[in-house]
Amino acid sequence: MINKMSFSDIKAELLQKGALFVDNDFPANSQSLCKHHRQDQVIWKRPAMIVKSGNPHFVVKSSSRFDFDQGALGDCWFIAAAATLASSPQDNFRKVVPVNQSFDDGSYAGIFLFRFWSYGAWRDVVIDDYLPCNEAGLLYCRNREEPNEFWAALLEKAFAKFYGSYQRLEGGFIHYALLTLTGGITEVVDLDSTSLPSPHRLYHMLARSHAMNAFIGGAIFKPKGSGAREIKKKNGLFMGHAYSVTGFQQVMFESQTVYLLRVRNPWGKGEWRGMWSDRWLQRAHFSEEQRRLLNVKGLRHDGEFWISIEDFMENFNQIQMCHLEPDSMLSEVVSDMKQDDWKLVSYHDSWTETDPPQTGCCFSSTNLASQFPNPQFYFLVKQPTQGRSATVVISLMEKEVRQSLQPQIYINFFLYKLQSHLPERITHNIGHRVKLVGRGSKQYAFFKEISARFTLDPGCYIIVPETFRDDAEANFLLRIFSKGTVESGKI
Repeated sequence: MINKMSFSDIKAELLQKGALFVDNDFPANSQSLCKHHRQDQVIWKRPAMIVKSGNPHFVVKSSSRFDFDQGALGDCWFIAAAATLASSPQDNFRKVVPVNQSFDDGSYAGIFLFRFWSYGAWRDVVIDDYLPCNEAGLLYCRNREEPNEFWAALLEKAFAKFYGSYQRLEGGFIHYALLTLTGGITEVVDLDSTSLPSPHRLYHMLARSHAMNAFIGGAIFKPKGSGAREIKKKNGLFMGHAYSVTGFQQVMFESQTVYLLRVRNPWGKGEWRGMWSDRWLQRAHFSEEQRRLLNVKGLRHDGEFWISIEDFMENFNQIQMCHLEPDSMLSEVVSDMKQDDWKLVSYHDSWTETDPPQTGCCFSSTNLASQFPNPQFYFLVKQPTQGRSATVVISLMEKEVRQSLQPQIYINFFLYKLQSHLPERITHNIGHRVKLVGRGSKQYAFFKEISARFTLDPGCYIIVPETFRDDAEANFLLRIFSKGTVESGKI
C-alpha cells in the first residue's frame, strides 16, 4: 500500500473511511523492538491512549533540543543528533519533519510522514503512531517537560523503521545520524590525536562552523572490553556516551578569556560536575552581563551544561560533525561569507569484478600501479577568477544494498594531478606523469564517509576511490563540491 500510494493519498483514503493507519511493514510486535525488550513486556499504544488527558499534540509551541529525552534504548547518538536538528533553522527541521501534521479532529488518521537522506536522495518514511510503552509510559524517546508532545518519539520510530528496527539503533555515531538527517558532509576530529590545533584555535573553528549551521557532537569512548553500555565518571560524564554541542560563549574570568562550550546529555539529566558546571556557576561571582550570557538564572537539571574547551578536549575522545555547506569544514573556515554558491556533482558507482577489473585496491608507495584498477574520476579546474585558487571538497561514501548504520569496509580516496590538461586514465604506463596531491584520510578509515577539502591550481585531477582489501566488491557514492563550474566525469 505504501509503495503504490503517496502519503497524502493514503491519509485522504483513511480520513474518508474514518479509519486509522496500521503499518504492516513495521508492525507493533517483537520484530520491530529492541531484542532485550520482550513483546509480552511491551504495550503498543497510540498517543491518545498514552496521554492521561487524551489530548496529544504533534508539536507543542515549537521544536527545541529539549524535546528529546532518551529512553530505554541505547541510541544516545541519534537523540543527540536529532536534538541538534530541532534547534537548527526551521528549513532544516521541516525537510525531515514535514509541517501540518497533527492529532486534531478532521486531520488525524494515525499516519505520519518523515524524510531521511539516503545516498543522494530524500526518502519518505511513513509510519503509524503505535509506540512501545510499559506501565510507566513511553519505553523509548519521550519529552519529559511536555509529555503530551509526540513528534520526537514518532521521529525515532521512523528512524528505526528506516534502518530496520529499534534494535538497529543500539549503538552508533552522531555524524551517521546527522548525515541521514541532513545529507551534509561528515567530519571527525580525533581529540586523542597528537596533531590537534591549540584549544583556542579549535574553539574558534568549532564556533565558526556552528555559526554556519554545522551540527556538532562529542563522543566519549568506553575502555576496550567493557560490557557495560555506559560508565559514569566521577566528574559526571559518561563513557560510551554521545553528547550534542549546542552553543559557544566567551567570558572573562580572573582577567583571562575563557572559551566555553554548551553541551547537552540526551538523557535530559546527568551533567558535568567540574568548573563551569551548573552548580559551580550558581556559586560563582559574575557580573550581571556574564550571568546573562551564560543564562545562570535559567539553569536547571536538564542535562545541559557549560564546559571549557580545555576540559572538553581532556574528557572527550572525538568531535563528530556534519556540515550543511562545505564552507564550514574545519580544515578551512572561511572569513568571506559572500562567496559563490557551491556546485555538486555526484557519482553512484562500485568496486566490482569487471573486465578490466575495478575491484578495490590498496595504495602502495612501492607499487603505485597496484591501485589503478580502481574506478577513476576526473575533474578540470579552470582558471579561477581574481587569481584565486579553486576550492574543492570531495566526499566518498560506502553504500549498502541493505540500509546500514555501520560501515562494512575500510575506504579512502587519492587525488592526483595530471601533467596534461586532458583527462586520461592513470595506468602504470603514465604513472611518472602524475602527482599525488592529497587523500581523503591519512589512513584507510572504517567510516561510512570520508571527506576532505582541497585548494587547487588550474589543471586536470583524477580521483581514485579505494578500499583496503584488494578483492573488495562494494558500492559507493562519490560527491564533488566545488565553487563555480567544474567539468567532471568517469574515465
